[in-house]
Amino acid sequence: MENYNYKLLGNCNVTNLKNKIDKLTEQDWLEHQLRQNLFEVHKHTNTLEILWDIDSLNNNTVGKVHNNFFKLNIETFLKNIEPLYKNYYGSGYFIRVLITKLKSNLIISPHIDKGNSLKDCKRTHIPIKTHPNCIFTIGGETKHLKEGEIWEINNFQKEHSVENNSNEDRIHMILDYILY
Repeated sequence: MENYNYKLLGNCNVTNLKNKIDKLTEQDWLEHQLRQNLFEVHKHTNTLEILWDIDSLNNNTVGKVHNNFFKLNIETFLKNIEPLYKNYYGSGYFIRVLITKLKSNLIISPHIDKGNSLKDCKRTHIPIKTHPNCIFTIGGETKHLKEGEIWEINNFQKEHSVENNSNEDRIHMILDYILY
């Protein structure tokens, strides 16, 4: 396996997605609690399940399509960014998509992600809403990931954590892309 912390794939426009997310209610964010309940490190987050289920973490199957996929028009968003992924990695497809919110002035403790499928896919983060005082640390390297940037993170090999040292919630899209 390759040794890296971060890889910048490129940038994308998140304005439409951000506007749709801003219209969501607190109830929308509280609908799915499985990730927070299963993984202690995510207790300060909320999750919008898009294309995800727990079984997909243990195999390379596509996650369940949730209503948020349609509500947020994720199909169009994925079609717009897919050429960048294909150009960078080669032919493949998205098997999991989540949108997560780390609440203001809270953290995601240092951890290494688990799940058989994670070693086979490319995990990327796209910040949708963030603040300069929100920092991501992987393998001891700390960065502020800016809105619309697409970052591959080495979550399966390296310890990583997040600090939201701002009064604003941080929102990231997390995508897992697997090659054919």
